[in-house]
Amino acid sequence: MAVASVRNYFSSHFLHGARRLAEQCAEIESNHPGRRFDPDHRALAVASIIAAVNFLEAMINELFTDAADEHGLVDDGYLAPLDARSVHLMREWWTVSKGQDRLLDKYQMFCVFTGNPRLDKGAEPFQSAEAIVGLRNALVHYKPADLRVDDSTRFGNLPGQFRFAPNELMAGAGNPAWPDHVLGAGCARWAQESAIALADRVADLAGIEPNYRRVKWQ
Repeated sequence: MAVASVRNYFSSHFLHGARRLAEQCAEIESNHPGRRFDPDHRALAVASIIAAVNFLEAMINELFTDAADEHGLVDDGYLAPLDARSVHLMREWWTVSKGQDRLLDKYQMFCVFTGNPRLDKGAEPFQSAEAIVGLRNALVHYKPADLRVDDSTRFGNLPGQFRFAPNELMAGAGNPAWPDHVLGAGCARWAQESAIALADRVADLAGIEPNYRRVKWQ
């Protein structure tokens, strides 16, 4: 008896979640200025950032898993535009690594296997992608630290400078930048946009249309 099977691509779900959570976070900032701390707002901001990086992880894992399973290689399949050598390299590397490499290293390897140069680590979109991964890690593996109130440039152990509007609930407050001024709708939107920028860059280089670009509810 033939049994039908369905292949789920959670990258699109994570991306949709990141967007909706950021929108809800922004609604709280717009409707309750001066509230300072709101637990729902904080939860939405944190969840949106994590979902944005989950989207990045899921998207690249889906491409490598499709190659390993020889899925979607013809017709309008996600990997159909790739040549046999690219798919072979992806499959062999994924079989050996079992997908355990660092997230952004997987994006670099995908570029190499599809005949493209590695992404420039000192330029966009890699820099912002690296920053949001660091931000996600700081949240998921949170460790408290004493920060000076006037320290506006160093957000805990996070790398580099961030480019987003600060949390509007904390406007004028004397709290340290991290986490109170950082975790807001601006940061959530920036994380989402940075994740999409990296995914779009590698997809454009390879000439493919992954699942997140095709779903109608994005």
